[in-house]
Amino acid sequence: MEIAFEDFTQLWAERRNNQFSDFKYIGDSGGGVVCVYGFGADQPPPPTGRVFTITILLSLLMSVNLAMFLNAPTTELAFGTEAGFAVGLGWVAMGIGIVALFENRPWSYMFVNGGYLTVAMTLMGAILGGWR
Repeated sequence: MEIAFEDFTQLWAERRNNQFSDFKYIGDSGGGVVCVYGFGADQPPPPTGRVFTITILLSLLMSVNLAMFLNAPTTELAFGTEAGFAVGLGWVAMGIGIVALFENRPWSYMFVNGGYLTVAMTLMGAILGGWR
């Protein structure tokens, strides 16, 4: 049974929740059909000031939440750093990993985003622990 290119594109787009509905046929490389995701005017715009403002507000909320966990009078720099790392790796990165698995994202996505937030939470914990 042979599937026409249009059918393949439609099946693939439906499977990926229309995430890749802009496939364009390039040609046959000898090893199979070559497709490229179309980058064009329908792509989302680059982040604006609104995105960065909301990001800062959400980061502040994350730090306030972490500060509630580090509220003991005996908290110091080392404990704050360790707690921030544990929160970042154990909760945040693992949560991103679970979501990424259901979204069929690559492992690099999990490592980059989970790693970034692990570093961010570690720094937040260090700052809060040192401030205490």
